[in-house]
Amino acid sequence: MERNKSIDFYRFAFCLPVILLHISVSTTLYDERFTLGGNAVEFFFVLSGFLLGKYIKKADEKNIFVSALNKTKRQIIHIFPYYYLCLFATLFYRIYINIKFDSYGEQDWVQFINNFVAELLCITGITYRTRHINGPDWYVSALIIASFLVTIFVMAIKRYIKKWEYVCEALSIFIFVIYIQFFDLASKYGNIVRAIVNIMIGITCYIIYANIEKKYEKKIPIIIYDIIDIVAVSFCIMCLFPNNLIEEKRIIALASGILIINQFIGKSHFSKFLDSNISLFLGRISLPIYLGHLLVILKFANNPRYDMTQWKVQSYLAIVAASILIGIIIDLIITLVSCKLKKKQWDYPISIRKVAFIISMLLFIISFANEKVFFKFDNLGK
Repeated sequence: MERNKSIDFYRFAFCLPVILLHISVSTTLYDERFTLGGNAVEFFFVLSGFLLGKYIKKADEKNIFVSALNKTKRQIIHIFPYYYLCLFATLFYRIYINIKFDSYGEQDWVQFINNFVAELLCITGITYRTRHINGPDWYVSALIIASFLVTIFVMAIKRYIKKWEYVCEALSIFIFVIYIQFFDLASKYGNIVRAIVNIMIGITCYIIYANIEKKYEKKIPIIIYDIIDIVAVSFCIMCLFPNNLIEEKRIIALASGILIINQFIGKSHFSKFLDSNISLFLGRISLPIYLGHLLVILKFANNPRYDMTQWKVQSYLAIVAASILIGIIIDLIITLVSCKLKKKQWDYPISIRKVAFIISMLLFIISFANEKVFFKFDNLGK
């Protein structure tokens, strides 16, 4: 299975609702339309489960623990450079603004330090906490822990049950239904439960995809794939709007699974259109955007002298643009360091000219908004 560029585009697209949610709840720019943006994370969990399904199907189940450990090592090697760079950058900035504005008491600092240790050890995905350092860290923690546990569980099924795929599908559906009906029971350990359920759904999606690819791919008209794309995307973008169906039933997870299957089949006109190096680039920067955007929000939101409410649209635009910009910068840093350590030539999905053009455009957008919103010139002489 080659890297799917249309999926890379959706990695980037599903970051945006999360950013809008965090801007809304972390600043004075509260907007009810963005309160369900966090449900977009279902896409990333389901996608991880889909890729995990591919790994499990090809893995040797004779040594289950080693196979699960190897898969976890790959995730860590890919994610942790971004994770720790964003964690420490946000840590230092939080310390700076908390001291500058004297916003923390003694108990707040104790909790702050405890949370930093938990985030440093990447164990925050198990339970919810406040006074976090870098909010999206829970996703990384829940993803790694849940992926490890699910890999062991599903590979054990594969070893002892001949028709393991059918059993896995049935279990995924059963777990998902229980998750929907008794969602409140999972509130204390909501992060890890959410990750496990959606990763199981993703594995089922891969099993379905593998069967379609073998038996039905050429028999289904392209128009059907186009319709599936439209319907799945329509459900997915509903995470941008308050809706009881999406909020209570977590339909976004199922819509994400259908969308992922359709993109990997790659027959729809839209998936072919998205098959470009620009999509590959956007997918590449999605992780650093997701992990680094809280630092940007802190920069814009924690100075009481900033009046963001006066220019609401421009404020949202500036913070999103700055989040994309910091994602590009973080990815360039990690790529450069990686190439130096491995003594490899610079390898990037798009040319430096295009990267420079994108950075220039983002800086222009941010500067335009800042001129009205984020800078106040009380003393032009100074």
